[in-house]
Amino acid sequence: MNRTTGTRLAVPALLALAATLTACGGGGGGGGAAPAAPAAGTYNVQAAFRNVLSTGGTWNLPDRSNATATYTVSIAPAAAAAFPLNGTTYARSVSNTILAGLKLPPADGTIYYELSGNSVKVIGNQVSGECGSNPGAATEVALPTAAQVNGAPATVYSLSLRPDCNPATAPGPTVNIQWQLVQDSQTAIVLFCLNNPPSGAGEVVSTCIEIDAAGNLLGRARLARGPANGTATFEARNF
Repeated sequence: MNRTTGTRLAVPALLALAATLTACGGGGGGGGAAPAAPAAGTYNVQAAFRNVLSTGGTWNLPDRSNATATYTVSIAPAAAAAFPLNGTTYARSVSNTILAGLKLPPADGTIYYELSGNSVKVIGNQVSGECGSNPGAATEVALPTAAQVNGAPATVYSLSLRPDCNPATAPGPTVNIQWQLVQDSQTAIVLFCLNNPPSGAGEVVSTCIEIDAAGNLLGRARLARGPANGTATFEARNF
């Protein structure tokens, strides 16, 4: 099992991983096996998102196009701290991608959030001196507790970006972070994915973690970059 609970954990290449993978090369791998049968039943993605932030995990993911490269994706809960844009203290989750023992920039991407029952309210993020606040935090809707695989992506939270983390600075563009529940076509693994907005090249960066029906995080994961609904131009995974 490549997941380690209680150490520096990761996922979802939240916004930090988007910049990291946009700078990476590589190509996606293909397989010749027959497609797997569609997954039956439903999955609690609300619990999965909560577990990503409040529990996290560590996943070691070999690059599909470079046998010598393995990316470690890690997300870990961190001590509560004040969010720079409003001074209020919130729970935090810190994500990193590590290659050859070094954190890839931008390092220590931080999500500030509140828990309410099993749901999560994302307040904002901080990455390399840039902050984003969620304009919909006050009315954020809980994610589904009975989602089916291979549905369309949907927004999990939005961020209005300020490049200097100064609340007096006018916010810049708003980006939408999306979730999606997908099934790997060859292995039948069900993955909870967080998709970062398209880069300048129109590509989406996805961090996907295997979950069970209850939303528990399991041992397999995938990082991918590529056009929406297209073939990945970069892929690292442990299955």
